[in-house]
Amino acid sequence: MASVALGFVVLTVSGDYLAQFVGDYADHVLLGCLGLGLAGWLLFESGISLAASSFAALGTWLLVDGVQHLRHEIGRESIPHQYSHDGGVVTGLVRALGRRLLRPFRL
Repeated sequence: MASVALGFVVLTVSGDYLAQFVGDYADHVLLGCLGLGLAGWLLFESGISLAASSFAALGTWLLVDGVQHLRHEIGRESIPHQYSHDGGVVTGLVRALGRRLLRPFRL
């Protein structure tokens, strides 16, 4: 448990320093690379599995999201709205999530 806590602290501090020196969303690039590395390791160890596919998909999205935001120099504070939409609880949540997931591809 202590090693997991230490790993979390190291990852959080590394992401904060990257965001400070490289730019906002640099932590997404770090997490995306780590996710793709973990997916590659899982593929090497156990072949194609649900866990490897999930880490590959999540890592790819985080990497694309971070690179696109860094490339266009868009930070978290410059987002025009906070992804809130009219509608009920379910439809508003789905619309907000859809907009956030598609944002790197629409920059």
